[in-house]
Amino acid sequence: MASIIPHVDQITGSRVLIIDDSLFVFKALKRIFSKVGIHADYAGRGDEGIQAAQAKALEVIQTPDIPPYDAVLLDLHLPDIDGIVVCNKLRSNPLTENLPILVITSASDAERHVAALDAGADDFVSKPPNQKVLLRRLATIILQRRNAYENRLLLQKLERYMSSATLNRVQKQKDTESINAAILFSDMRGFTAVSYDNDNEEVFEAINVAMSFQSEIVQNHNGYVDGFSGDGMLAVFDGERCCTDACKAAIDIIKTARETSVRIWDPLPIGIGLNYGIVIRGDLGSQSRRAHTVIGNAVNVSARLCGVARGREAVASQSIVTQVKDEFSFAAPQTVDLKGIPEPFYAYSLKFT
Repeated sequence: MASIIPHVDQITGSRVLIIDDSLFVFKALKRIFSKVGIHADYAGRGDEGIQAAQAKALEVIQTPDIPPYDAVLLDLHLPDIDGIVVCNKLRSNPLTENLPILVITSASDAERHVAALDAGADDFVSKPPNQKVLLRRLATIILQRRNAYENRLLLQKLERYMSSATLNRVQKQKDTESINAAILFSDMRGFTAVSYDNDNEEVFEAINVAMSFQSEIVQNHNGYVDGFSGDGMLAVFDGERCCTDACKAAIDIIKTARETSVRIWDPLPIGIGLNYGIVIRGDLGSQSRRAHTVIGNAVNVSARLCGVARGREAVASQSIVTQVKDEFSFAAPQTVDLKGIPEPFYAYSLKFT
């Protein structure tokens, strides 16, 4: 039978929980499932079913080798509580919120079916069920939830390598866009000399410490890390308060750097450049290798300002100061020469305690 019904072979070995007040129905369903290698457990009351589903989920967390429930088959007419209430309770508990639910009932009222779907059921079949329809619909909801779970795991892994903002844009397949953004560029003072004098692994570990807390701070202030390059980090802040968010992030990074030390740096000598302006955001590269990034003069100036910042100092452009002058204090401007910019440039050191 499994080879005849599409996808059923992919759920062989699954385990389901049948919540139904009829032991006769349970035995009939169990016979169907046993033919295709699906294991079935039984609960004759709604409260028993809820407890069994939650207990199994908790057991799997504590002992990962124990097989979980892959789906619940739920009757709407139960002796203690309504099946729709059971559905709601399963969906409202974090342990069972993603558990596939197939309503299997003799109810012919379309409104009851709609109510079950609104309560979180994935699909329904009528009693007595056609075996092929039952197995096909069960396979569909199990595989849908399984694929959704695998996609969530993949996204969690990808978020280690790119920001959630970038992931959202990639998923939505948005085209290149022009945006106003605050750019934060940071790197380590004296990195080349330290790299020359110390073991590569020790340098790598020190940079990893710095990048870890900087990334968290950027995200905490509504920004995202566009990329890392050696000891440098490029972060982007957009939205109405992007300059405020960037300055807050810079302050927290410098404060954390003051309190963080590794053997080769005590404390960490992070310098920061801040600039605000128009950037182009989109994909760059070839068909085989692409990067989602921002480019523009605002990015270049931020990197140059970072180059003139001292260790544990954040230096901002006039465009940043204009946006946040009522929220932050800056030292008197210093005239600096920035590589690639023909005229002298005003740089403002961000003041904080």
